[in-house]
Amino acid sequence: ANREKMTQIMFETFNTP
Repeated sequence: ANREKMTQIMFETFNTP
């Protein structure tokens, strides 16, 4: 449950230019 949220935050952070 929390893993998905962490993955999303990490993905969004890595998606920043």
